[in-house]
Amino acid sequence: MACWRWISPFSRCCRNSSCRTPSPPATCCATAPGWAITPPCPTTGRRGCNNTGRRTNAAGWYREHAPDGPVFSHLGDINGFVSVLLAQPAKNRCVIALSHLAQTDAWALAETVCQLLDGNPVDTGPAATGFATLPDWLDGRYLAGDGDEIIMNGGIATLTRRYGARCDCAVIASRSGPEHCEARLERLPERLIFSRQAAGTRLTHISGLKRHEYRKISNSSR
Repeated sequence: MACWRWISPFSRCCRNSSCRTPSPPATCCATAPGWAITPPCPTTGRRGCNNTGRRTNAAGWYREHAPDGPVFSHLGDINGFVSVLLAQPAKNRCVIALSHLAQTDAWALAETVCQLLDGNPVDTGPAATGFATLPDWLDGRYLAGDGDEIIMNGGIATLTRRYGARCDCAVIASRSGPEHCEARLERLPERLIFSRQAAGTRLTHISGLKRHEYRKISNSSR
């Protein structure tokens, strides 16, 4: 994990050696993979993105407008690392998260670091009181509205990561009861909250600032 100050708007950030445009990634040219651009470079006249203001070229750069200024981000794999670069020029900072585990939600880690840098508390859930037992009613298949699925089987959660990669991780209960269970993944900073309701069992998956809601569709993990 790393955090740097955002590059000065007057520094030459373009990686094209023929360009001398003194501008940040949002406006400079980029024929080499990696930079986000919108207008053509005044020096070379080249253009490297689709000009939608949302996603750039195949290199994977994104530009969005947050309430406190523009945000530049990049999700990519570098030499086996799962990586995220989250730049916030308005706050003069850039957070990079790298993980050697393909199952890690690096984006959630970067968001969490930004939240801590802003002085905001991070919800880590209740502290574990002793060793809670995972109830049997957790086992089964859970489906989200966007089609994402989590499978619980004998204390092991199976999640789907980027590129369809499968992640099997042990689940440790923090609090457990007949109708409610709060747990966390053993080696990842993610939480699972299970609740038995009249309409069926619900699951909330919390990763960083994201909360994803699931409903149980089967008691079988197959």
